[in-house]
Amino acid sequence: MQIKPYSFLAAITLLALSFGLPYSLHIKRQLQEMGTAIGNLKALDTNASLDTSSTEVELMPKPAKRSPVITPPLSDAERLLREARERAAINPEEAMRWLQDKEASAIRLQAMLEVVATWATQDAEGTLLWLESNAQGLARIKTLQNGVTLWSEKDPIAAADWIGGMADDGSKTTAATALAANWGTSDPHGAAQWIFNMPQGPTREDASKALIDSWIITNPAEAAEWAALQSEQVGNDDALKHCIQEITKNDLDTAEKLLRLYQSAYPEALLLESYIQSRAKIDPNQTSQWLNELPEDDLLNTSRASKALLLEWTRSDSVAASTWLNEQPAGPRRDAAIEGFVESIQSYDADAATAWSNVISNPDQRIRSLALSIEYWSQNDPQAAAKWVQETNLSPELRNDLNRIIQN
Repeated sequence: MQIKPYSFLAAITLLALSFGLPYSLHIKRQLQEMGTAIGNLKALDTNASLDTSSTEVELMPKPAKRSPVITPPLSDAERLLREARERAAINPEEAMRWLQDKEASAIRLQAMLEVVATWATQDAEGTLLWLESNAQGLARIKTLQNGVTLWSEKDPIAAADWIGGMADDGSKTTAATALAANWGTSDPHGAAQWIFNMPQGPTREDASKALIDSWIITNPAEAAEWAALQSEQVGNDDALKHCIQEITKNDLDTAEKLLRLYQSAYPEALLLESYIQSRAKIDPNQTSQWLNELPEDDLLNTSRASKALLLEWTRSDSVAASTWLNEQPAGPRRDAAIEGFVESIQSYDADAATAWSNVISNPDQRIRSLALSIEYWSQNDPQAAAKWVQETNLSPELRNDLNRIIQN
């Protein structure tokens, strides 16, 4: 059978279409997807600054140009500290010798303290032995304090034994005070027993005060009780007075309660004066109000309290103190307050001191205070003192006595 030419061509065309048409559709679809992707990338690039919350595409910022880092030169003080630290890490003793050759200054002392801190962690006893034999002046005091404090944090008993073997001089007092202050924060009873066994003298007195200063922070009542026993043992009231004075700085109510407790047991001690003066340093006007409001028969409402108040108040504000004096009624309390006022001002204002002495109502107190004021005045300006005596309304006998003081 003969195949017609147009039939053959038609068959070929149908075959080509059957295979080529799907492939061409696939290529067209790929081109369309590529175009869409390119469009999306362009859109992202255009709107990147408007949508920074997207986590699908993370654009890497362009690296900023770095300016060259310029390190400022070290100061002389910084160089000294850095070299001291480097030397201390290798050989702290040599570091201390190197520092001793430097000119004395605050920065040298700071460097020494840092070296001591490094050295003491390795060998506290060796550090202190070297300091006792080699350190001088202020550096000796400060480095000993620092070294003892560091040692006491690890082994206060060993530090106490070492201090016991020191020569009885200022260095021993310095070391004992540093130990008592630091030991008192962790074990005040242990420190108290150590001090209790020390011989009497300046070292024991200063160590006692240092322990009290630490102890009152945690238990002021116990500190006061120990201070009272300490005062009895050494035969003076310094420890107890110091305790009351320091507690007053931190807690007025507690100090007043302890004062009332021990004032009866130690009537001759100057506990009331210590309390009033410490309180007046904080707020003299409030202290005067507190004193005025005490009942007449109160244990603390005494002439001694009035004198102590004016003695301290006049040092800080003589004008306010004199105003308060003028408002007080005549009597023993005002006379005692005038004595305190005069005692504070007579060394720099003898004229005013003499005038105030002359208004004391008690005759014996008045004459005694006048004599002291005239004596001070005549040492600096005898002519002015003599003129005041002649022009003031005084009894002939008193005038003669004051003139004799001026002439002598």
